[in-house]
Amino acid sequence: MTAIGSLSIFIGVLGLLLSGLILIGGYQIDRNLGAVEQSLQTAAEREFRSQRAAQQAEQTGEELRRAQELIMTDGVIYAGLSFWILIMGVGTLRMTWWARWGSILWSLVCIGMLVTVIVLRPVDFSVGSWLILIYPVVLLISCAHPAWRQAFRRAPG
Repeated sequence: MTAIGSLSIFIGVLGLLLSGLILIGGYQIDRNLGAVEQSLQTAAEREFRSQRAAQQAEQTGEELRRAQELIMTDGVIYAGLSFWILIMGVGTLRMTWWARWGSILWSLVCIGMLVTVIVLRPVDFSVGSWLILIYPVVLLISCAHPAWRQAFRRAPG
């Protein structure tokens, strides 16, 4: 239980750091997109003589906006999940009754979300993408084990 609690804390901290980078990246896309849009408006009269080139520029701007929205949404979701597992790790180390149930729920949410993302394929995933399911599955199996149920049942808090 100490190993799982420590691993949950590690994954939570790592997830928060990575989520922060995702959010910074999304913010940078937003800033750069504004600069690109301004440049396109300035250059529209001079350089985009054809309607086709103007439409392609508009389409590229729309794709960047959608990508930025997805990146920011992912960053917020993963930050929330990371904070959640961090708290569950601390609770597991302290043997609080809610840590087992919170970890089970976190595992189910992660498994459902990851399978949905992999199946819907908003981006290309490799076979290695299924590896991100390992920890939620291991945590779920651990929390369902009779020894864990018994240990958390006797837990004071």
